[in-house]
Amino acid sequence: MMHVNWLPVRSGFNPFFDWEEEEKRTKNAQVPVEIVETDKALMISLDIPGVRKEDFSLEIKNNELLLSWSRKSVEIKDGKLIRSEKAYGDFRKSFKLADQIDQDKIQARFEAGVLVIALPKMEKATRKIEIES
Repeated sequence: MMHVNWLPVRSGFNPFFDWEEEEKRTKNAQVPVEIVETDKALMISLDIPGVRKEDFSLEIKNNELLLSWSRKSVEIKDGKLIRSEKAYGDFRKSFKLADQIDQDKIQARFEAGVLVIALPKMEKATRKIEIES
């Protein structure tokens, strides 16, 4: 399996994502994202600790993979909060899907604070073309 460090593409052709648009839409969700491409799929991995599986929503709408979740602040019963660098509230992140992604076969799993989304590529159909004389 080949590991690819995907960086936002500012110019040129990227068959899977429009990174400029993705960056504009998702500024409020600053979570580490890693995308790995294999021969058969793209694997998106997001580190989102402190969130339960039930707090996620994942859907496809208008060729976009829409991810949203909620992280509730922890109530401090004894003592007072001195400092917090954690983000709480409602978050969202989206990825524009290319035509090469088989949307009906997208799968996701969440384990140990890491959400992994598998985006299978469409199988390339071949057909024989008859040549006329």
